[in-house]
Amino acid sequence: MEARLRAVLKGLTSQPTPQWTVQLQGKRYRIDFAFPDIKLGIEAQGFKWHAGRAQFRYDLRRDRALKSDGWTMLYYAWDDLLRPDSVREEIEAIKISLEHLLF
Repeated sequence: MEARLRAVLKGLTSQPTPQWTVQLQGKRYRIDFAFPDIKLGIEAQGFKWHAGRAQFRYDLRRDRALKSDGWTMLYYAWDDLLRPDSVREEIEAIKISLEHLLF
């Protein structure tokens, strides 16, 4: 699924950094794809890897930690990746908004 997301992201005007690591509160969090300068993270969210009670709790804590550090996180499921143009348009619009806020 991450490979499919990578293929969708290739159509963006600029490329995110894959496998970006963020260190927060003594914990390390890996973001599938990131634009670190504007703190935008993009994740492939598959049921296989994010199912179960323990993983669900971890994902919620991770999301709160990243957001408390100023990250905007976008999560995409397999069905989203079947409409790549829409995903790219959404990411580009959010990138522009964040760039205007920060620069």
